[in-house]
Amino acid sequence: MTPNGLTITLCGSTKYPWAWEEMNARLTMEGFIVLSVGCLGHALGLNHDASSPMKAALDELHLLKITMSQFVYMLDVDGYIGPSAQKELAHAKLLGKPIRYLSQELPDLRPETCLYSLSARAVR
Repeated sequence: MTPNGLTITLCGSTKYPWAWEEMNARLTMEGFIVLSVGCLGHALGLNHDASSPMKAALDELHLLKITMSQFVYMLDVDGYIGPSAQKELAHAKLLGKPIRYLSQELPDLRPETCLYSLSARAVR
């Protein structure tokens, strides 16, 4: 692996912690500087109140990460893009960021096919 110096931000639903962990590792091994969420809100049960100040602040922080990055990687497991991820996608498109999609690159990725995710190992 040769670091490419490019920054990519992971986006998508945190309902799939195994996808976040797996793609963070894979993209890191592709040489990217990977920006991700600071906590997996859905997986931790933190994102249930979409109107909370904390949720709004975390969403705004993630938009800033998208602004900072050169690329976006959408973790659209089974094509699912939830409300927050839709806002992230719209923001990335508005800024003209190139977007890669899990559903196009690795459509068969599942916990049992992950190589690097600790969450996936717990699910198996």
